[in-house]
Amino acid sequence: MKYISPLLCVLVLGLTGCATTRVEKLRDPIATVVPLPLQADHSLVDLMHEADRVEWRNEERALALWLEVARLTADKAFRQPESPERAIYNYACARVANSLQEIGWNDLPPTIGSPSGPVTIKYSSKGVDPTVFTYLQPAADFRVIGMAQRHIQPGLGGALIANRYAADGEPFVPRNGFFIPLTALITWKSSNFAEIAFYNPLKDDSVKVDGRKVPLAADYTAAMAAQLSRQRSQGVDLVGFLRPQVLFPDFGIFMQQPYDPTKIPVVVTHGLMSRPAAFRETLNTLQADPAVRARYQFWYFRYPSGLPTLVTAARLRRDLDRALQHFDPQRKNPAFENTVLIGHSMGSIISNMQIRDRAGLRPKIFSDPVKLVTFGTELDEVVEELFRKPPAPQVSMAIFICGPHRGSNLAINPLARLVATLVAVPRDLVALAPGRTLSGLTDVGLSLAQAAPQSINSLSPNNKSLSMTLELPVKPGVTLASIIGDRGRGDSPNSSDGIVPYWSSHIESVDSEKIVPYNHDAQDRVETITEVRRLLLDHAAKVPTVPRR
Repeated sequence: MKYISPLLCVLVLGLTGCATTRVEKLRDPIATVVPLPLQADHSLVDLMHEADRVEWRNEERALALWLEVARLTADKAFRQPESPERAIYNYACARVANSLQEIGWNDLPPTIGSPSGPVTIKYSSKGVDPTVFTYLQPAADFRVIGMAQRHIQPGLGGALIANRYAADGEPFVPRNGFFIPLTALITWKSSNFAEIAFYNPLKDDSVKVDGRKVPLAADYTAAMAAQLSRQRSQGVDLVGFLRPQVLFPDFGIFMQQPYDPTKIPVVVTHGLMSRPAAFRETLNTLQADPAVRARYQFWYFRYPSGLPTLVTAARLRRDLDRALQHFDPQRKNPAFENTVLIGHSMGSIISNMQIRDRAGLRPKIFSDPVKLVTFGTELDEVVEELFRKPPAPQVSMAIFICGPHRGSNLAINPLARLVATLVAVPRDLVALAPGRTLSGLTDVGLSLAQAAPQSINSLSPNNKSLSMTLELPVKPGVTLASIIGDRGRGDSPNSSDGIVPYWSSHIESVDSEKIVPYNHDAQDRVETITEVRRLLLDHAAKVPTVPRR
């Protein structure tokens, strides 16, 4: 039994922070929305409950009643930010938006028969086009589960969870589309004429009302939790480790939100047998931070962690190139040209491979360093992306969290090697095409090509590709930072995060190294998030801002 604990450590290398995160519909959201001072106002509360009851039978009637609630509370909501009416008004705005979406954006009747008489409502040209969204739900209708903190910005308007799918030709959109925060704001031009505008608080967190700047209400956490609710279950990550082909449809870079040319992309990469949700607290905290949100947009790279590390790194390199060609083909956008990579555990190795110049490695691996060699298989992508191409040109910063850059002794544990044999690497990644041989490789190249392909084996301290990668020069101009866990023992350089020792995580050439008092799950802990925030803001200060059009 002495190997059980180390084996479990190997199995969870990178598997941290992945507890289920989801949203759960409240039974009676009105009871939580109505402030105590207004609970005695039975006429208003009864009106809200009636609107809620008729919604399923008569959406137009529900719309009329919610418009009436918004009209009755609008005056104090706009004039008195601390008034209890603002909470009611905001919720009514969200329910009106939901009703409009349910009725159909283009099926709105000319007038709505509210209790106070006919009302005309039109869509404002300000903000974003609401018709692109297929799902709009009031954020206040849901409880968030699995997040340490729910980040809600107080302000004016109804906070919504919005979902839309990919537009024609739009790349890097998750299969379930984007889930983003949205804010609906109703303004009354007269007692019977209203205008509704929709704003994306990731871009606009305030709006001008009567010439003064007013913060918009927003729920930054609910939308993220809703997206995590729609992702595949946590068990799929284990299946994807043992049977990588299961996750091939979700293999690549995905954006958390629609591309914004004014913001710097941050690409986070998870570890072994893990998923992007391992960064949920980090992304939740940073996205809600006004200073970070103003300069950054967050993407993630998801991969089947049972694949050979070189194959995974080649796919990330390919997707970074695709993003460059799609979003900044002229290389003129300073925000895009300063992309940041953040990797946890194995994700650090994969990220590190994007910024190293491998040209000097060709003579060590290929007999003909100019022609190189082809295998007639998926491995040709490794040759193309990692050996023919230069480092990712748009990346100017990389942050490594608990990165096993020199491997981990747990990877050579006997039972870990047994587990590696259970990983079914697709045959086209390990078998040569008919008529192809390995004759174009040097002895070093042969040893790499013939090594066991499973990702656990690539974490062995004896893996030559790890040591060779660290010997390669970093692309000029790239800032490197390491965040290393010591379990709170303060014993660095003799420390370990419980999985990866300091001697493996430490890189001499980094510009910044921070020791944090955590285990290997440091990527989603408070001091790590604080350090990542500091690094990002320091980085952003050196990047010219891109004006909005």
